[in-house]
Amino acid sequence: MKKEVFIFIKKVLLLILPFLIILGFIELQLRKIPNSYAKKRQFFENSLGRINVLVLGSSQSLYDINPDYFNYIGFNLSDVNQSLYYDAEITLKFIDRMPSLKCVVLSVSYFSLWYQISDDEE
Repeated sequence: MKKEVFIFIKKVLLLILPFLIILGFIELQLRKIPNSYAKKRQFFENSLGRINVLVLGSSQSLYDINPDYFNYIGFNLSDVNQSLYYDAEITLKFIDRMPSLKCVVLSVSYFSLWYQISDDEE
């Protein structure tokens, strides 16, 4: 009886294995598709040494603050549903690599005070 169960499990695994390999390959290929987060990160990391004003916050600052109108070189790193936790983590991670940074603009709204990214599907 144990031998029959072992053979059955082996056959099921051999049947499932090609599907798992195909799904793994598809997942790896999908990770290579550039998205808005990856493009913004690449542009940000390439501009670290020149940034004077860094804008952080959620969608309010993403859509309402345009660094092109600053007198200094600015970068808007705000994003939709970005919580204050991630704003702080981003700032702490990159602040040592931004020698020209003069000002950080942090948009705080009522929404920002209670929102956590774990509350959302993103």
